[in-house]
Amino acid sequence: MKETTLLLENDQLMDELISLLKQKFDVLTTDNQKDKLVLLAKSQRNRKSSIEKHGLSVRQVQIMNFLAEGLTYNQMSDQIGISVDGVRFHIKQIYRGLDVTNSREAIKRFFD
Repeated sequence: MKETTLLLENDQLMDELISLLKQKFDVLTTDNQKDKLVLLAKSQRNRKSSIEKHGLSVRQVQIMNFLAEGLTYNQMSDQIGISVDGVRFHIKQIYRGLDVTNSREAIKRFFD
């Protein structure tokens, strides 16, 4: 199943989403699903400022989150529906934009 990531620009909408997730925990089947949904919702709150701060596209921010989660290029490709070469292209652009040479440096610079 592919995941869809939304960019919520309004903090009030984000707060409402987090609240709804907390209320609906009983319908989720595993703690892992619960944790993943809450982390996704909370990460959205900082996504807009990350885009502005680093000059990355929404897709590149999405790939940065995948890098931080430790996904392989193939897994990223499957998640967002682009080719592995497309993932490589975005990662090269991310490295250039963050002025880094590897994923560890990119993650550190992006999330600090």
